[in-house]
Amino acid sequence: MKKIIGLFVFISFSIQIISQTIISGKVIDRNGDAVAGANVYLKDTYFGTSSDSSGNFSLNAEINEASVLVVSFIGYQNYEIKLNPQAFPKTKNSLKRKHK
Repeated sequence: MKKIIGLFVFISFSIQIISQTIISGKVIDRNGDAVAGANVYLKDTYFGTSSDSSGNFSLNAEINEASVLVVSFIGYQNYEIKLNPQAFPKTKNSLKRKHK
């Protein structure tokens, strides 16, 4: 039986005066260890970044109710998170390992 391993993404939002949002968070594995180098980007845009050696990421972007944040890492399924800063100022989501 294969083990399913998850990555957890903690996201927080803060609104800036110039109508951009700072999307920040941390990507960690199921054991709580930081995941360095995970790709974090807004779907269908050029806004993106990677998590640092501590798993942290920060992204300045213009978002709206249709914005979707994508987190990807080699060997894991992409995880898409619909962004709604008014309803979810902090959220926790997970990625699942690809089955081979």
